[in-house]
Amino acid sequence: MGSLTFGEGVALPPATDPAVGYPAGVSYEDLLSYGGRATVAPNNIDRRLPPFEAFPYTVQSVGELLDPDDPFAGDPGPPDGVLALSFATTEVLDGWCQLQVPQADGYGGYSPVPSGVGTLQSGGDGTNARCSLFAETACTGDETTLEERRACQRADPPVLAEASCDATFLWPYCECSQEVCRAQGVQWESELSSRLLVRRVGERLIGAFQNEIFLNARRLAVPMGRVRFERASE
Repeated sequence: MGSLTFGEGVALPPATDPAVGYPAGVSYEDLLSYGGRATVAPNNIDRRLPPFEAFPYTVQSVGELLDPDDPFAGDPGPPDGVLALSFATTEVLDGWCQLQVPQADGYGGYSPVPSGVGTLQSGGDGTNARCSLFAETACTGDETTLEERRACQRADPPVLAEASCDATFLWPYCECSQEVCRAQGVQWESELSSRLLVRRVGERLIGAFQNEIFLNARRLAVPMGRVRFERASE
């Protein structure tokens, strides 16, 4: 296990407030939307996050090409062996997700969404504007006639509470057990996880990213391609 860091930006402060978005002021509408502000949510259905600079993403080895002539020798492989590394850019949200309180979702699982919420508004523009959390239904259980039950089923559900639109946007990036919430892709690989395949050539590593994006000069999310690593001077 090691770490992978992109760029040389300023390191992010740790998350301290579960009620607001993280990192503070980051607009996920800009990160995940193609060409302009969305109305209620980012207009790009791709939920992958580009890497944040200076954040040390945890990497794990998930496969190594050993010497085909001696596959059981236990040596680290030939000089030009291929190593597959797994990481998740959602790890930047892991500390924030751990601040959330797991709530029973009514289906045998847990999530950061408060119990009883059926639908909610979401944003993600970094301003922490207020969004409404709606009940599952307008029915209260006190209805006594068929007409009353039909009427409440047709009615708009009432607002249960309000929350930061940035927080409600980030909730789906968290997965919860009864004890704790973690960022998706951190404990187990998911559709948000990425891989880096590296091949050693002399003193250099030549790699290729899989399932990873970055924002180009036009602010469009494009696949991250090849990369070359050189040994840092001691």
